[in-house]
Amino acid sequence: MILSVKRPVIFTCLHLPTTRADFLDRSMILDLERMAPDTRRDLRSLEAEFEAARPRLFGALLGLLSKALAAIAGISDQGLSRMADFHRFGRAVEVATGGSAGDFDSAWAAAEARQKRATLGDPLAQAFWLFAKQAGSWEGSAEELVRALHDTAKVNRVRISEADGLTPVGLGRRIKVLVESLARFGVSVTQRRRARTRIIAVNYDQATDSEVVEI
Repeated sequence: MILSVKRPVIFTCLHLPTTRADFLDRSMILDLERMAPDTRRDLRSLEAEFEAARPRLFGALLGLLSKALAAIAGISDQGLSRMADFHRFGRAVEVATGGSAGDFDSAWAAAEARQKRATLGDPLAQAFWLFAKQAGSWEGSAEELVRALHDTAKVNRVRISEADGLTPVGLGRRIKVLVESLARFGVSVTQRRRARTRIIAVNYDQATDSEVVEI
C-alpha cells in the first residue's frame, strides 16, 4: 500500500533557520508583531472561545472551499511561481472572495520579495552579490575568486569564514547551491575547465536584479 501525504509545517522563530533558496521558495513567511501585555490571553480562555466559534469557522472554510473549487476551472496556469498548485489555487480563492487573480499575484509577489531578501542572509551570497555589482564581469580561477571574495567581504564588513565554504575546494560545491539564489539578484556564475584549471565566470546584470537590498 502506498500513501501519498502532503502536510504543511508551521513553525515560529526569531530568525530564519536557513537562507537556502529552495527552502524559501516553498515557504510563506509572515512577520508577526509583538503582542501588547494587555492583549495576552491564557490558553484556557482562548481554547474556550475557539471551541465556541469552531462550527462557524469550519462552515466558513467549507463555503470558501466550495466557491474556490467552482472558480478554479477558469483560473490560468500561466506565470505561476515555484509552488505552482498553491499559486493557482490562491488565485481561485481570491476570485471566490470577490477579488481577481491579479490581486493574489501581487500579494504573492510581495511575499516572495521578502523571501528573496532572506537569501542574502548567507554571508557567501552577500559577498558574491557585492563583488559582482562592483566587478560587472569577471573571470578567473577558483583561487583568484576566493581571494576576491575575501577582499570584498572584508571591505564591506561581511563576516565570512572557511565554514561558509569559501575555499578553492569548497567553492565549487557552494556555487551549485547558491547559483539560483544569486540569479534573483542579477548574478550569474558559470564554471568550466581550461586545461587542468577550473575557470569561474561571474557576471552582473542590473536589469535582472529584482531587489534593491541594503546589507
